[in-house]
Amino acid sequence: MANKRIYQLGDIGSYTNIDDGDFLHISDTIDGNKDKKVSILNILKKILGNRAFGGSGDIVTADASSQTMSNKRIDNIRLNSATAMTATGDTINKLTGWNGQATDINKLTGIQTTKTELSYLHGVTGSIQNQINGIVSAITTNLYHYGKDITISGGNGYTISHNDLLTNAGLGSGYLISHVGILISIYKKSAANTYLQQNPEETSDRVTITKTTHQFTGQAMLDQIRLKYNSGDNILISIIYRAIHVEGSGV
Repeated sequence: MANKRIYQLGDIGSYTNIDDGDFLHISDTIDGNKDKKVSILNILKKILGNRAFGGSGDIVTADASSQTMSNKRIDNIRLNSATAMTATGDTINKLTGWNGQATDINKLTGIQTTKTELSYLHGVTGSIQNQINGIVSAITTNLYHYGKDITISGGNGYTISHNDLLTNAGLGSGYLISHVGILISIYKKSAANTYLQQNPEETSDRVTITKTTHQFTGQAMLDQIRLKYNSGDNILISIIYRAIHVEGSGV
């Protein structure tokens, strides 16, 4: 190869014929410009900062089957679409910890409830439907009706006690009858007619409701209802009343 210029050397051909172990001629400026050789592989490492293409933590290539990138910012991302994403990392990070399915998000489709309306649920500690059912149950279960058709005997009228109403409702000592909210209707029968008593203009003490307190809890409760009618009067009694729990009864 004596007296040949570099451009006169034989061509190695396609890049595929170049091997990592092939050498290039260099002039080592650090060592007095001595002529030396260097492998293609070391030239590549110098250019790439001792990194490689395609590996995890190395230079990204478009055709790598699997690569991991760290601490990189990529703008105008398009994922399986020609449309650029507008969601930021901050937005996507809000899904951290979510372990649901796409069907869970689809349940929100078409929902018209506003943020303010959803905020009304703040503080709810149990099933709202169960609580509503409980209220309805309490209203329908704890309201009772007492009805009686009697003829007054003697001059003391007729008295309905707390226990009379409790027994009528089929309740035990775990309940008491409230003295408020009682609706009383009295009908007086005379021959073929029945007359409603206690009209709004009546001021007499024909019907008297008295209250007392529970002997153990001190809760206000009904004592009795006294009906002041004459002996021989035939009356129809209709009472709607409410039963409540005795405090601490556990019922």
